[in-house]
Amino acid sequence: MSFNSNKESKDCYSCEGTGYISCAYCNRGIIDCYDCRGSGVVPVSAESGKKPVFDRCFRCDGSGRISCYDCSGSGTRYCYSCNGSGKRSY
Repeated sequence: MSFNSNKESKDCYSCEGTGYISCAYCNRGIIDCYDCRGSGVVPVSAESGKKPVFDRCFRCDGSGRISCYDCSGSGTRYCYSCNGSGKRSY
């Protein structure tokens, strides 16, 4: 028994045939550091009635930015619409 598939395979409309889409969580592979919330500094002490003391964030080395955890800093993700093949059957 054979099956005759008349389905046409075309470029995926989600990724335009590349198999990858832009990451929805970052901007070109970079996100704000979640420890310092993008400021580059974290509070180390805050005594009552005194000005808080800040130090450079160790996770982002004071830049306030880190590589995206979802796309590993590449800025692109695997396309779920075509399973990364770039083609879809219509």
